[in-house]
Amino acid sequence: MKNVILLIAALGTVELFAETPGRAVLGYVVDAVRIELRPVEGTTGAARIGAPLNLPEGVRRIELAAGHEWALLDRGAGLAPLDLDLETGVVRDLPIAEGGFARVVTSASGRRVALVRAGRYELWERRADGFHALGSGAIEDHEAASLAVSDAEPELAVANAANGRQAVAFDREGRLYMVTAGGELRNAEGTVLASDPELGKSIGLWAGEAGLLVAVSAQRLWRVDLADGTVTVEELRDARLLERWRVNGLLHLGGKVGEAVELYSSLANESRRRWVPALVREGGAQ
Repeated sequence: MKNVILLIAALGTVELFAETPGRAVLGYVVDAVRIELRPVEGTTGAARIGAPLNLPEGVRRIELAAGHEWALLDRGAGLAPLDLDLETGVVRDLPIAEGGFARVVTSASGRRVALVRAGRYELWERRADGFHALGSGAIEDHEAASLAVSDAEPELAVANAANGRQAVAFDREGRLYMVTAGGELRNAEGTVLASDPELGKSIGLWAGEAGLLVAVSAQRLWRVDLADGTVTVEELRDARLLERWRVNGLLHLGGKVGEAVELYSSLANESRRRWVPALVREGGAQ
């Protein structure tokens, strides 16, 4: 699927691959053990996990931005992290002294990123000409249940035990939504949009482009249509995350390399859930 190309040393970038024309990529999955990044190719009804991309040497951790248009490649303390453009295959240095972050969180669009380390965070915006600093500050609890970055303002929202929030999310216009530890899904004005004790166990909250909210716990999914207030609840088998992929409305709920990957379409006119078959490794091992 990917063709190895060439080092462009004069520009300080590396072009690792180019996408094969006509090959649809829904998103990517990370193998955190082997430090591999693999595309999920095809359509939501017929997809497979592809071969790993060629990555630079020394990568210790891969963090995918929302929408899977780029990935942050962390090489650990002492080395600058890298920005891998998943559209073009170009890799460039981030203007940051070193990696080794405790948390990496991107905004709903994927354009902004918060890098959290040692009780502080830095906010950056990814643009065509590179990364631009938006600000920094202290964060009391970098092990918070949830963090969210605004696309509208240089703002970081935190959910933790101290403020009674279980999950937080900004939509692309910068409106904040939250799930409380008591099991209520609210907007910033305090209006309750959904209520369920199981919501208090949420592991993720997503604010969609079409006036939709999706909250997920390990065993349940809530879909809230903000236009008419309709709340739809679906039972899940073992969700572990909530991540926006490339295709509009497509969310990743769980699964990784070696497991079946569970996808959910938040669009009303599509069949909701799909599973991408697990990748079988050489010799039949998962």
